[in-house]
Amino acid sequence: MTRKLWFQIGIGLLITLLIIKYFMEIYHIFDPIIIIFKTIMIPLLLGGVLYYITEPLQRILEKRGMPRWGSLSTIVLLLAGVLTTVFLLIGTPIANQVNRLVDNAPNIASQIEQAINYVLENREILPPQVEEFVTSITSSIQNIAITSSRYFVNFVSGAVSVTFTLILVPFFFIFMLKDHEKFAPQIYDIFSGSTRSWIKKTLEDIDKVLRSYVQGQVLVSFLLATMMLIGYLIIQLEYSLLLAVFAFFMNMIPFIVSPNSKNKRT
Repeated sequence: MTRKLWFQIGIGLLITLLIIKYFMEIYHIFDPIIIIFKTIMIPLLLGGVLYYITEPLQRILEKRGMPRWGSLSTIVLLLAGVLTTVFLLIGTPIANQVNRLVDNAPNIASQIEQAINYVLENREILPPQVEEFVTSITSSIQNIAITSSRYFVNFVSGAVSVTFTLILVPFFFIFMLKDHEKFAPQIYDIFSGSTRSWIKKTLEDIDKVLRSYVQGQVLVSFLLATMMLIGYLIIQLEYSLLLAVFAFFMNMIPFIVSPNSKNKRT
């Protein structure tokens, strides 16, 4: 009987379920590893983004005969100069707009509250579609308030993590610029034959897709933020620069899917 296929499949499923059961009971012992992994992954991703943005410049400099240390030093100095210039040009205006926004926050909140109270008081005379929309907006505001308070606490408690990230991002960025040709060979050289060729081709395709995506996304985000800033300035919208910078960073994340949206579609 032990040679029967159904018996072997049943034993395999039973062992798998037992492994899952006992793993779920002790999964908390892996929390430190998960925390370390998350702490390293964010700086690694940011360093990778900076690498893909500056890698074309490094390629151009080295094609003209500049050594690796020279191209690396040039890129780091140029990046530091660009960040310093951008900070000096838009740092003060953004800080002023943030201060004005903070000062006007009570007035803005009061106006929003008055508008919401007006709509709620006249809900009976509104069309059914508008009433449903108001109800959904009200529940969304409550969820946003609860979520925002939780995120605020996490933000305050994560100050050390942010500092750690700011230290690791330049480290990963410089490391990638210096030795990026060595990453893929260290992986596919472990294998041989057709497997090695397939892994090498796959890594090259992944690198090409990531490079195109990051560079294209940054370019699109910059152009979009520039056009939004021009439009905001034309209509003399307050906090125009702050909103344009916010749009630039938000457009770097093309899809934000909340768990509630999946439930609503189902």
